[in-house]
Amino acid sequence: MIVHLLRLVRFVLASAIVAFLLVQRVPYRTTNPPTRLEPKWDSARTRQPTVAARYDCHRNETTHHWYTQIAPISSWTANYVRNGRAALNFSV
Repeated sequence: MIVHLLRLVRFVLASAIVAFLLVQRVPYRTTNPPTRLEPKWDSARTRQPTVAARYDCHRNETTHHWYTQIAPISSWTANYVRNGRAALNFSV
């Protein structure tokens, strides 16, 4: 009984590892198209907090951290950035 349970656990674990490795082959990446202009800001006090809080997803200069290259985080990040840019994009 224990031997069968251990075999089942090994099979499930091996299947999960294979599935994780296969899903890495799906290319979910965020692209950064060229940026032409920046919006006109009324002051540096307005620009600085916006850049710090919103530029990573709402501008065509997204920073790619190491963990955003690993599925399923890569697909979530790509969709999040795409939706953020669709709602508001500071890259004119």
